[in-house]
Amino acid sequence: VCEDACGGTPRTSPSDAVDICIPAGPFMRGRDTTGHRPVREITLSAFYIDRYPVTVRRYAECVASGSCTPPAHPDGRDAFLDPSWTNHPVNGVSWDQASAFCAWDGARRLPSEAEWEKAARGPSPRGPRFPWGDTADDCSILQSRSCAAARMTEGRVAREYDGLPLTASFYGVEMMEGGGFEWTLDLLDWDY
Repeated sequence: VCEDACGGTPRTSPSDAVDICIPAGPFMRGRDTTGHRPVREITLSAFYIDRYPVTVRRYAECVASGSCTPPAHPDGRDAFLDPSWTNHPVNGVSWDQASAFCAWDGARRLPSEAEWEKAARGPSPRGPRFPWGDTADDCSILQSRSCAAARMTEGRVAREYDGLPLTASFYGVEMMEGGGFEWTLDLLDWDY
């Protein structure tokens, strides 16, 4: 019988709000080639994280409840008001708005910077820079500024929340690279 290492019940629906359990254990934090130093192995407790970035649809539910305010940045506000962007990651929210969403979304919190990095990287030892390898040149995998067909449009993430399946991390978390900016609970601290 398989047991959930996070010790709870993961959310399994709706599809854009699925949880993934990141098990306790070590991972390599930092990378010499990007200036993120020191590279060292650290160990974290198990935690849940959303499989996908928060969608405009989910964020709109929080706004409708009165617990959140519309995105602060003009780019995010325009996408938020555009019904054709409902299934895209929400953007243009402040740290306070992201925190308010988490509190509304089941009394949760933003992931710590270290938790976010482990969810993106996988367990130790992991070598590649990205889940698919060390290069960001393949536009079929990654939305980046060099990919004309997949660029952010007017500050919006151009693909829907599940539109970059090849970016899934070791644990199955998607769009951690190429899905827009994401907030963490704390700032990057090399002495974590």
